[in-house]
Order: sequence, then structure tokens, then C-alpha cells
Amino acid sequence: FHLSRFVKENLNMTFQEYVTMLRFHLACKLLLSSKKSLLEIAMECGFSDTRYLYAAFDRALRVTPTEFRKTKSEPPRDVVKTHRSEHSMQRYFSLEKNLALIEGLNRYNRT
Repeated sequence: FHLSRFVKENLNMTFQEYVTMLRFHLACKLLLSSKKSLLEIAMECGFSDTRYLYAAFDRALRVTPTEFRKTKSEPPRDVVKTHRSEHSMQRYFSLEKNLALIEGLNRYNRT
């Protein structure tokens, strides 16, 4: 309850919307940086199947994951530092990028 309320008050979105956004951004990164199948990416990002992955891309970008992968040629440059282990992956963004992400999330949630 406290975490959900914190997310709603500070990010102006529900906890579920926040989780979906995180899954979507990880899927974008994997589509651009790996040759994994769409099913592998969907499972790794926490989507229950590829239908939900397709729906997330349709809502956010109005393209399919396959079209996104074909039209983009490199990973986002705004990732400052990435830490990887077999248990976690953390990304550290600049203050400007964090603010831009929050603003983008607000726009995304209004659509």
C-alpha cells in the first residue's frame, strides 16, 4: 500500500503502470542490443506472452516490436552506466534524463 501510494504521489501513475513502463523500456533495450526472439524478450521483461509485448509497443509507439527493432540502429545513448549480474540489471541516468523520463511517463499515461 505504501509503495503504491508513493509511486502514485511522486510519479503520477499507478504501481502497475510503473512496472509496465519498466518492462517496456527493458524490452526496448533488449530489442536494440540483442538478437533474442520476441518470446525470449517478453519472458525476460516480465510480459506473460508476446501479445502483451505487442500491446505495450502499440500503446507507446504505434509500432510492433519487430518494426521498432528494424528502424532503430543503436541503443539509447542516455544510459550513463549499466551494472549487470545474473541477478539484476541497474541503469543509472543523469538528472536531466530522469526528469525527461518522468515527463514522458506523464504524457504516456495521459494517452
